Amino acid sequence: MAIEPESDLRIESPKQAYCDPSEINVNEEYQSMLPRPSEKEHEQMKESIKEDGQDKAIVIDQNMVLIDGHTRLTICKELNKQVFYEQKYFKDRTEILRHMAIANLHRRNLSQYQKVILYDELYKIEILKSRQRSILGKKISLLEKKGEDIKIFDLAGLTDMTDQFVIVTGNGNLHVKAIVDKIQDDTLKVSKPWHVEGYQGLKWVLLDYVDVVVHVFDRVTREYYDIERLWADAKISSVSD
Repeated sequence: MAIEPESDLRIESPKQAYCDPSEINVNEEYQSMLPRPSEKEHEQMKESIKEDGQDKAIVIDQNMVLIDGHTRLTICKELNKQVFYEQKYFKDRTEILRHMAIANLHRRNLSQYQKVILYDELYKIEILKSRQRSILGKKISLLEKKGEDIKIFDLAGLTDMTDQFVIVTGNGNLHVKAIVDKIQDDTLKVSKPWHVEGYQGLKWVLLDYVDVVVHVFDRVTREYYDIERLWADAKISSVSD
């Protein structure tokens, strides 16, 4: 029942369905991160699910591994009931841990100590993501010897889609292909693009690294779409030769 992300298609909406609880895999590391409910809270939730069913789906990843909802899964097993799940695609382990920390900070009745533990986990995750973005950005910036008219757009506070756009121009289809291939080769050890568009046509190729989105245009296509104008409010820096 696992879903696989298509190479050229981003999964926009999660899948929701029911299954037998035994089909869900539990990762001990993920489970150990989360505070457990008290016996009283467990019994209250169990009674609620018994009478009214699940009011909220558990969250699993593309490999049927449980990300959020350990108590609800346990209760469904105890009641011999099918479990209602929401299946999401997560790019990597860091993204999973970040989702878990944020979801539980905002939902659970936590003690101060438990909050400190989760905030500490979230801090470590954000530091790791920051380092990954920095490495990825440095590798992409090395394209100054390959691409033309490179601009970096800082989109912080302007959109939730991504943190940065990088726009590069290639002098014809072969040049565009060389730039795209170079980006993917140089960033392979750091991150693979989650989503790629336009590689067949080589007029406008988009490489989505989630935190950084790279647009590689040929000259005519870049002038025609003029996406710099659409993001004129962003902080823009140029990579000089």
